[in-house]
Amino acid sequence: MVNLICQEDCGNAPKRLLLKELITYFANGNISKIVERVADDVVWNWVGIGKIEGIRVYALALDETFKEFPPEELVIENILTHGSEAAANGLLTTKGGKSTAYCHVFSFANASASAKIKEITTYSIDIKTRVQDY
Repeated sequence: MVNLICQEDCGNAPKRLLLKELITYFANGNISKIVERVADDVVWNWVGIGKIEGIRVYALALDETFKEFPPEELVIENILTHGSEAAANGLLTTKGGKSTAYCHVFSFANASASAKIKEITTYSIDIKTRVQDY
């Protein structure tokens, strides 16, 4: 199980709690739980990597990403929501010691708490931790 570090201030904000759960599901390799919350025609735009369309391809891409970069620690620094839009950012460290700062921007089908995610834009930056990495 991944070491999770996150503010506990999700209170009565259902979408904030949902995003915390989704990011944690990924870190623990529970891709099927993520897929339950996305639309069939979901679009995942991973900036600098590519664009994926459709729930099946999205699930496969998540699974491959998890296997290639198995997480050891997940830090969720912020979760912001407003209407049908949301964002989360933090730091993910793999079992191999690679650290990546991330930001996911989510668009939901509508503003309701049970709305499915229709689009995700991901920004990720590898963090260099040693002087010789520069």
